[in-house]
Amino acid sequence: MQAPTPAPADPFVLISQESLLAYVEGLTAIQPYSGWRNSASKGEAEALDYVAQTLDGFKHLPGLELERQSFHVFLGTELWETRLDLTIDGEEIEVPADGLRGPRDDIARALRFDSDGILNDSNRNPVVIEGPVVPIRAADEIDGLRSSDLQGKVVFLDYAVIDRVTQRGNEDAVAIASKVLAKGPAGLVLITHFSNERGESHGSFVGDGGVLNGIDADGMPPTLYIRLEDLGAAGIQGWDDLWRIKSARLTWDTDVFSPADSGNLAARIPGRDPSRAVIVGAHIDSANAPGAMDDGSGSAILLEIARVLDATQTQPPADLYLIWFGSEELGLNGSSHFAATHQELLDRAVGMLQIDCLTRPLEGITANVSLVTWSYQLLGDSRLTWLDHLVQAAGRHGVEVLPEDLPVAYSDNTSFGGFDVPNADLVYINEAAMEATGSVHYAAHIHDPYDTLDLAREMGDILEQMALVALAGALEPPEGLIAVRVSPRPDHRAVFVASHTEPGHMTSTSLTDLHGPVLGGFGRGLDPLWPGGDRR
Repeated sequence: MQAPTPAPADPFVLISQESLLAYVEGLTAIQPYSGWRNSASKGEAEALDYVAQTLDGFKHLPGLELERQSFHVFLGTELWETRLDLTIDGEEIEVPADGLRGPRDDIARALRFDSDGILNDSNRNPVVIEGPVVPIRAADEIDGLRSSDLQGKVVFLDYAVIDRVTQRGNEDAVAIASKVLAKGPAGLVLITHFSNERGESHGSFVGDGGVLNGIDADGMPPTLYIRLEDLGAAGIQGWDDLWRIKSARLTWDTDVFSPADSGNLAARIPGRDPSRAVIVGAHIDSANAPGAMDDGSGSAILLEIARVLDATQTQPPADLYLIWFGSEELGLNGSSHFAATHQELLDRAVGMLQIDCLTRPLEGITANVSLVTWSYQLLGDSRLTWLDHLVQAAGRHGVEVLPEDLPVAYSDNTSFGGFDVPNADLVYINEAAMEATGSVHYAAHIHDPYDTLDLAREMGDILEQMALVALAGALEPPEGLIAVRVSPRPDHRAVFVASHTEPGHMTSTSLTDLHGPVLGGFGRGLDPLWPGGDRR
């Protein structure tokens, strides 16, 4: 007698914290201390390759289709080589160091972070400088220094001295940084240190978006950043040990491109009902930081969804699209491009769920697994139908989720809101407490050098809960479009024709309040019309 076929396993039961963290580990190993998965860079492309190769290993996803998109963004920075060698007690020791990327929308200022100052030149021509070390740990030390004290020297500057969160804001931080640069150091090394205390610096924006971006100066000395903790391997246990460093050699090779190339990767898993679709997304790029939580966490959750569906041979009830977006950190570029090139999909999408991102809040801040969207409240309709559906689905799997209605461009989900697609961002936050601290970036470890696998492990239980919510959204969609779309069925079409699509202010995202609530609310469907040929 033939043995009965075992019942298929429950994909929700197979969600594994260990597996999720393994994917995060794989992503954070890409281009370490050389831009990581920096937007529109080789690291970002390698991360998309990593995802594609992982998906290729799943053999029980019938009909799986992969689509790789490429698109331009206004500015991109490649950090080819960022190296710091220290001479300590007569020995030369390398310390992990990363470089800075300049402004994302100002070519002239961005070129100050290009080692040869030539736009679109990809030749490897590293700048190497070497000199004695001058440590600066407090702002009042700067005024007592003469220009001759720093010329030919490498300044080791405590990043807290020019961190907006420890100064009185951006203006004061820029003024202090300008004083340092005006004294003409040969090189600059910004040193961050780990802290979980509110009001203390923990390196927010040191690699992307820091105060050096806003300084008007003729030139920028070679500048790297390091973590104080990484000096431990060289025997330097803290600031009081810096006197042991006799000299430092900086190697700096960075190129700026405009336009720069970025990309998306979309995986379609056919559902039983192809008239409906669910989109679940995350951004693959990081803000020139390890990006374990922002947004390695979301990218890992998408892979985990694919893994458990493969392991259980589960076919989704509706077409499921898992999408890894590029260049979110530059202004939701990847999701804007995808949304504007997939009108047929958007017309049948019952909802879009972005996962951006897990956080590790500072001490005293209790966060929530939250769903954030931008409702049509400006038109008098504040219903959160997609969020309500997701909250109920999450509750069935034991996860409590807090819905939030915020009229801001929050993450890649906003790009779909511009096309009247019900959307939400799944994130671990406490909006009120974090904004009181300055922003989520200052109130948690994202956009800083400590957004690492180690901190993600500390938040493993939350990561697993977020994966359950995302899987519920993928496998338990609403019955039809009418169940979640609050706008009337469109009886007219609005067509936007764009010839310059790279600057952030020209994207559908920046016009979400016009495209979604206004046009959608008045029964106008929205179609993008891309001109042929070059879209720059």
